[in-house]
Amino acid sequence: MTQNTLRKLMLIAVLLTGSHAFAHDFEAQNSDGVTIYYNITSSADLTVEVTYNSANSYHKYKDDIVIPKTVEYNGTSYSVTNIGQLAFDNCASLLTITIPQSVISIGDYAFRSCYKLSSVVMPNSVKSIGVWAFWNCSGLTSVIIPESVTSIGDKAFYACTSLQSIVIPNSVTSIGTETFYKCESLTSLTIGNSVTSIGAKAFYYCGGLTSVTIPNSVISIGTNAFFNCYHLSSLLIGTSVTNIGSYAFYNCGNLTSVTIPNSVTNLDVSAFYLCVNLTEVICENVLPATAQSSTFGKLPTTATLYVPVGSKEAYANATGWNCFTNIVEMDTETGVESTLVDDVNVSVENGNIVISGADNA
Repeated sequence: MTQNTLRKLMLIAVLLTGSHAFAHDFEAQNSDGVTIYYNITSSADLTVEVTYNSANSYHKYKDDIVIPKTVEYNGTSYSVTNIGQLAFDNCASLLTITIPQSVISIGDYAFRSCYKLSSVVMPNSVKSIGVWAFWNCSGLTSVIIPESVTSIGDKAFYACTSLQSIVIPNSVTSIGTETFYKCESLTSLTIGNSVTSIGAKAFYYCGGLTSVTIPNSVISIGTNAFFNCYHLSSLLIGTSVTNIGSYAFYNCGNLTSVTIPNSVTNLDVSAFYLCVNLTEVICENVLPATAQSSTFGKLPTTATLYVPVGSKEAYANATGWNCFTNIVEMDTETGVESTLVDDVNVSVENGNIVISGADNA
């Protein structure tokens, strides 16, 4: 193939891609007189998606936008079912958005870098939120994700630095990679009880978080999932978690106590590294889970590891656990410490049980 032929084929590919990526089928005014641009997604089902003005590369929607449930075009009524890919991308002057009950999906990059967008209320018709959908919406303080949503794309709320509260509904089964990355103002987090995995860097640098409850449905906590959540002081790990990834709780400096359930089989590199105030680790597993030498690195020398009765020696000799100088056996169901003492006598006197010889236990 000659260079000239190759150039022509590449040009044709670019033109075809460009015509698909930047075309809109028609435009119409909403009830407020604002022009909105649409693509027809199905002529048979009479559905459309909101898009942008192809003639100006991106039409810069601004101020307050109300998306209608239906729109007329050439005498035909179409249902608005999607907010398309890049529809409001980089609309820096967009203030509010009203999404109708007819919309079932919010596309990839749909509201990326809409810096002034402060709140989003999604109707309970929405089923999916695309990747990077609200990426870098730094003014966004409030989002309500309805129970209808089953999937949230990677980086969907990446660097939404003003976002204060989020509830992951029970309908969602996974939290993807970097979904809430650097949401630094996030102070309230509720994870639904159908989530089975928390992806890598899902809550990376969410420094405002003080309390996290990981539900019993979760099986894996990804690499860097809660990295540098330095205000985190309360952590409850669900009883189905089997893997805690590398750096998962790295530098969670306010964490003082954590219980590792007996479902956990692996704690990866530096999972709790630099948790400088972590003085109590309660491990419910009789046999030590696989750990690395850095898993609990830089813990205070006063940190105590509580293990089931009869497990002290196994933990004292296991990689990652042998960094603890204080290992105490404890009944993990009752919380009673086990003490071994010589010359203990148990007798019955006048119907009472008498224990002697344990004064120095």
